[in-house]
Amino acid sequence: MRLFAMLLVLAAFPALAADMPQKIRPAPPPPVVLVPENVCITGRPVEVYIEPEGRSNGILPAGIEVEVVEFPWSRSIDLWVRIRPPRESLYYGWVFTRNLACL
Repeated sequence: MRLFAMLLVLAAFPALAADMPQKIRPAPPPPVVLVPENVCITGRPVEVYIEPEGRSNGILPAGIEVEVVEFPWSRSIDLWVRIRPPRESLYYGWVFTRNLACL
């Protein structure tokens, strides 16, 4: 009888182990993404100019990430700035800072 009881307990052990509290590992922290200070997003469709106060070169849609490459520029003063796609060498053209949302 004793042997039967031990076999019964050993057979039930995996089921008992499943009910035991498990250690929950914390999720790893999200990766850190460094965004340069001069990377901005177009907040609305933005007209791009070939040069400040010059001829229009087209319109960029809202939500496009751009890099401000011609300085000086300011987050608070409306200036003409030259923009391009981040980490690219081609330029879109010139826009006012009021049309950009900087990160």
